[in-house]
Parts: sequence; structure tokens; C-alpha cells
Amino acid sequence: MIVLQKPNASSRSSPACKVGQELNQGSECGAVESVKAASEIYSPVSGVVEEINNTLEDKPALINTSCYDDGWIFKLRLSNPEELKSLMKEKAYEAFLKTAVH
Repeated sequence: MIVLQKPNASSRSSPACKVGQELNQGSECGAVESVKAASEIYSPVSGVVEEINNTLEDKPALINTSCYDDGWIFKLRLSNPEELKSLMKEKAYEAFLKTAVH
């Protein structure tokens, strides 16, 4: 499962991708909108979209309150598992979120 979270996203998430669609690492595949801004979602790895979490349409706050369980945006079948090595580990991501650079 690929989980994408934008801090303070309380308005809505809109995946632009469709089940069966091939995504490349870094390609735009949706947006997260909050009261203050809209931010694009980029695929962290390459693969084929297997499932989209339609629950987020009615409960977008799940992205913040349950990102590892109910707030996931879409699931991919990886086409290049080697790309996983380029992703941040959880602790590095948590530290990154505490910086002002993101």
C-alpha cells in the first residue's frame, strides 16, 4: 500500500488516476485540497493503479487521522521494486515534516 499524506489537508483529496492506469515515479496523479492551498500528489513509485480509496470523497480527514489504515489514497502494483530504495523511511519522513522546507 502506498500512503500519501499532506499535513493539515482537511478539505478533500481527488485522485486523478484510474484503476488499471500505469504511473511513472514522480508523475502527477491527483491533488489534495485544504482551506489554504491545493497540492498535487505525485506517485512515489512506478506501477499500475489497483485500487482507489473512494471513502476519501466523503471523509477526507482520514488522510490526516488514519493515513496508515483508512486514509490511503490509492494502491499500486509495483513495476520497479528497486524504486522503493529511493523513498524516505518513516523516521526520516517524520523529521522532514518538522522542517519548514516542505
